[in-house]
Amino acid sequence: MTIPTRMAPRVRVSAGNWNDTFPPGELAKLVYEMGRQLDNEVRRGYESGEYLSDSFGMVILDPAAPNWRPSTDCILATIAVGNNGDGLLVNALAKVVIHRDHGQEAGIAVYTMKRTIPDRYFKWGFSALLDGTFAGGSGQKELQDRMLVTRFVADFNCALDSARKQSEADHPKNSWYANDNCPAAELTYALTRLAGDNSLTTLS
Repeated sequence: MTIPTRMAPRVRVSAGNWNDTFPPGELAKLVYEMGRQLDNEVRRGYESGEYLSDSFGMVILDPAAPNWRPSTDCILATIAVGNNGDGLLVNALAKVVIHRDHGQEAGIAVYTMKRTIPDRYFKWGFSALLDGTFAGGSGQKELQDRMLVTRFVADFNCALDSARKQSEADHPKNSWYANDNCPAAELTYALTRLAGDNSLTTLS
C-alpha cells in the first residue's frame, strides 16, 4: 500500500488593511510560517493519537474590517494543512461567519442557538474571538478545534501588534499608521463630500 505524501500547507492571504504596516509579501510570509507551525502541530498530534485527523482548515477574518462589511468579504487568510485541509475550509468559514454575525461562538450556537444557523451551514464545531480577531477552524473534535484556533489567533494578534510597533518605530513623527503620514482616502473623501453637499446647513 502506497502512503500518500503529505502536502505542504496551503496559505492564501489578502493584504487587508495592512499595506503600510507590512512591506509587500511580508504578511503572507508571516501567515505561511504560522501555517507551517500549525501543520507540524496537527501532524504530531495525529501521529501520537491525540487527533483523529491529520488535516485542518482555518479561516481568519481581518480584525480591522468594519462591522458593517459582510463577514464573507472580510477574509484575511485561509490555511489548509494535511491532504484534506482544503475541503475543511468551507466549514471553518461557516463557523466564523456565524460567530461574527450573531455574537456567539459557533460551538455553543449549534447547541443553544440553532435557529440562528441557516440551512447548509455546519452542525458542530468551534470558532474563536480574541481581542477583535475572529477565526474558525475545522478538522478535529470540537474542543480541539477551539484550542487550535484560539492559540493560533493569540500568536497572530501578537505578530500584528509587533508589526505595528515596528511601524511606529520606523516612522516616529507620523500621526497616522501610514508610510506617507496621510489619512485613509475614505476619511478625506467623506469630509470632502460633506463639504460639497449644499442641502446641509452651514453656520460660521
